[in-house]
Amino acid sequence: MRTFISIAILALLPIRSQAQQFDQQTVSFSEHVTLAGTDKPEDRFSFTKDGVIKESLNEKKLYSGHVKRKKLHGNWESWYQSGQLCDSGTLVSGLPDGEWKHWNEQGQLLALRTYSADKYKRIQTELSRYTPKRTAYPLTVMYHKNRPAAIKYLHSSYSFPHTIKRIDDQSLQQWVTANITPGHSYHPVFDQSLHHGLFMNFFPDGQVKDSGYYENGLRQGVWVHREAPDSTSQMGAYKNGFRIKEWKIYTPSGKLLGMIFYNNNGEEYNRKDFDN
Repeated sequence: MRTFISIAILALLPIRSQAQQFDQQTVSFSEHVTLAGTDKPEDRFSFTKDGVIKESLNEKKLYSGHVKRKKLHGNWESWYQSGQLCDSGTLVSGLPDGEWKHWNEQGQLLALRTYSADKYKRIQTELSRYTPKRTAYPLTVMYHKNRPAAIKYLHSSYSFPHTIKRIDDQSLQQWVTANITPGHSYHPVFDQSLHHGLFMNFFPDGQVKDSGYYENGLRQGVWVHREAPDSTSQMGAYKNGFRIKEWKIYTPSGKLLGMIFYNNNGEEYNRKDFDN
């Protein structure tokens, strides 16, 4: 119920858009991406001791976090030189868990993600112990039909699209400094992740770009997408990552412009356009 109410409210506001085909974007993955269930994940950074870690840049705080068993663990925050937060969230043994937020230097929230470290570990276990008749997660079925298609959902470059490759000798300070440098794309401090919960992107003016929920790593339920401010929007439902049934297209003012129909495999089979 929460999903339908929250997204429906967003859809009725004059902030609609064209569909953002996020699932079909081409992203380049790190050369260290783990083949789930086969190898131990590479850690982006190495630490020599546990405890609180803090770093400054130009005598201004840059980041603050915790390390446990040589992995980022606990609360994480980083800042622009202005003192504005760049990102914040929680990690469990290097995996993001719960809400993760990213802001621009003006203080506008650009991205909200919700992750589950526990779900990530459960799915990794199921991937490595695959039994067709005892599969709990749709992502496992996808993995054993099309491994590359499933692997992308477990990597940070799906969550925050980028083409960066991990540099073995790059320090955490260098990584965060790049994040707060004007003109640079944002790259989180984790490599692996699993979406589970609310997902939102915002335009710099604060308007919603897209919004919906993930369940066990895949889009589920009602979503709203748009590509640019003051453009048309699309609203419809996902099931296990695929668009299903009818998707409605709205003008920026909220008038129904057309409909697109999908089967249960996410394939479009019909369209209807309405007169303005």
